Amino acid sequence: MKNRILTVFLIGVLVFSVAISGCTGGETTSTPEYAGKVAVVYDVGGRGDLSFNDMAYLGASKAAKDFNLEIKEVQSNTESD
Repeated sequence: MKNRILTVFLIGVLVFSVAISGCTGGETTSTPEYAGKVAVVYDVGGRGDLSFNDMAYLGASKAAKDFNLEIKEVQSNTESD
């Protein structure tokens, strides 16, 4: 009988703790303060090549938006740059 009461009590505590853990406040998101810079260096094809350079820009712009970063863009003029 004591084991049954203990089991019911522990199950009750477990159910209560799971239920109460779902009652936490909603997630608050805020834009962080300025965190720094991100640089994108394009190859000779430059931005607008519909390939690697454009994908690099999209990734950098998403990171800049998500982490409040400033984007600096640099383009190579020759293949030796």
